[in-house]
Amino acid sequence: MPINTIVGQAATGDNFYNRPKLINDIWRIIKSGSNLLLVAPRRVGKTSILYYLQDNPEENFNPLYLITESVNDENEFFRKLYGHVFELLDGIDKFSQRIKNLVGKNKISEISKNGLKIEGADLNYYDALVKLFEVLDLDGSKLIIMIDEFPETVENIKRDNNEIDALRFLQKNRELRHSTVVKEKVQFIYAGSIGLENVVSKINASSTIDDLHSFNVPPFTKKEARELISEMILKDSEMGIKEQQIDFLFEKIEWLIPFYIQLILDETYKLYSYEELNEVTNEVIERAIDKSIQHKLYFDLWLSRLKTSFKGDEFSFVKAVLNYASEHDTITSAKIYDYAEGLNITDMYKDIVNTLVYDGYINNSDDPKIYRFNSPILKRWWYKYVAN
Repeated sequence: MPINTIVGQAATGDNFYNRPKLINDIWRIIKSGSNLLLVAPRRVGKTSILYYLQDNPEENFNPLYLITESVNDENEFFRKLYGHVFELLDGIDKFSQRIKNLVGKNKISEISKNGLKIEGADLNYYDALVKLFEVLDLDGSKLIIMIDEFPETVENIKRDNNEIDALRFLQKNRELRHSTVVKEKVQFIYAGSIGLENVVSKINASSTIDDLHSFNVPPFTKKEARELISEMILKDSEMGIKEQQIDFLFEKIEWLIPFYIQLILDETYKLYSYEELNEVTNEVIERAIDKSIQHKLYFDLWLSRLKTSFKGDEFSFVKAVLNYASEHDTITSAKIYDYAEGLNITDMYKDIVNTLVYDGYINNSDDPKIYRFNSPILKRWWYKYVAN
């Protein structure tokens, strides 16, 4: 049988590798009544975790997943949230009557999961959502609204409107979380491919999220990565890999996130199958890595994200830092400052570096003054396709 790999999309159902301690800790925080912020760089598996929570709810909790990556308007965000919550309601006729009583029945021409249509007016969906929560009856259970790519929504509003609108949007979400009506029935989990803390820091809005319980989603341990490979990816497959080669794979990946493991083993199996190999050697894994980084679709996201977030001298600074680190393996904080000084952005360069750390490009874990790519895989791709 072939191997079982999931590349470039969230793992769901039987394809999800359960991390019981991590999942249990998330539920512990939810049960404490806290609103949660999942903190982790891209490709670590946050979305897969959200899907798992939705598919495997604890008793008296109703997780609801939605993604708001393309939303760039406050009212559209709350309209989308309204539509998802609406689908939970039992008995549309009963609900419709309640909403008509709240809004005014003569003004409403349509009620559906896509929203309310009110004659001669644009509905304020924040207010409509609060009213929806007022009539929402979950029979004693609690609704957990899991919003994926929320930081992207904030950035979209900031980019397409202005910082004031982005700040107001964050404030409205905080107000919603603290509404007496809402907090009795609803809790929120926010996640995204970029760091919400860094996004709000840029607009001096950290106070709008200081009520969230920050929860870090770490990369896999070697034990977890081995179990993922043996119990899920290679289970029942004709392709076996010796411990020595798995150790070699981990050494090459270094940052053990599901994406790299799945991608490289997928390419390894292609070589094993197409070339009718008898075993997987270090040389086969090396070739699989070379083929892996040729996938523009998977890796261009790392570059496009930076192009979206940084413009002009800020992007030039980011590119210079990552180019240097990809060529020399590391870059010192002094060298980073030199680049910032040369581009006249010394007042903001630390925030940019923090963004690169959070979003999974670089880290300074070994030495506070020396930065390096999180994974040699991303470093190799950047050096080959971006730096040169």
